Amino acid sequence: MELLLALGHEIRETAAAADGCEMSVQEVEGFFREKMRGLDMVPSMLQDARRGVGMEVEALCGNIVRIAERCGVQTPRLR
Repeated sequence: MELLLALGHEIRETAAAADGCEMSVQEVEGFFREKMRGLDMVPSMLQDARRGVGMEVEALCGNIVRIAERCGVQTPRLR
């Protein structure tokens, strides 16, 4: 959950810098905590990692990372 929240904050910061989309820290954390509560699923990237196949990192994270770079936002976890 800690990693998921950190990724959410990187996305939040990128959206704020790129489009002025403002979400509070509490909104982001509430969203992810609610979505993950009682969820009995394994994300597709984790499934890929467990199977030893390539993950769709570029498709899922690439655009966010490029936008963050243009806006001067640090995204070490997404990167």
